[in-house]
Amino acid sequence: MTKVPLVQEKIYLIIGFLSPVIFYLYGNISVVLLLLYYALNLKNKFVLNKKDIKITLKYFVAFLPVIFIMSFLCKIMLFEYEEQKLVVEIKKNFNNNLFFNFFLIIIVAPIIEEIVFRGLFYKTLKNFIPFVQASIISSLIFAIIHENILSLTILFLLSLYLTWIYERTNSILYPILTHSIFNFLNLLLIYIGSNG
Repeated sequence: MTKVPLVQEKIYLIIGFLSPVIFYLYGNISVVLLLLYYALNLKNKFVLNKKDIKITLKYFVAFLPVIFIMSFLCKIMLFEYEEQKLVVEIKKNFNNNLFFNFFLIIIVAPIIEEIVFRGLFYKTLKNFIPFVQASIISSLIFAIIHENILSLTILFLLSLYLTWIYERTNSILYPILTHSIFNFLNLLLIYIGSNG
């Protein structure tokens, strides 16, 4: 099930391996990684088709209960740990930064994170190890970089799912779309919790 092509040029292999480090240390310049990704993939069409959108959304809806169950279990088992700093900050100032939260969390973050972790890092790992191991390693790094023990399992599972979607469709747009929906649902739950 490997549709995503391997990275051919050595410079892009290096960039691919370093992309999570660059993202972690210099989040603001991750936009450069985004531009490099698009330069690498100029020959690819960046369009969504209805069939793949429907299938992606169908699988995502089926996957949501797993995420919510894991979230619930993590909160019970790891009750002494706090939520991500970003989540705590959003809860405190939800109504003050509504547009900024929406734009950053639902649009910008999914684009940059998907390009870094699937479009560059995962794709590079596949040159050296099989799909399953590359998925696991890239997903583990994705979860760890968010620096929160409470959300580690959820983010790991989400990342595995996003990698599978990427492989299935051979397009970064579907993981971006799914990641955006996931973030939107989380913002919605925060909104309901802060105004409930």
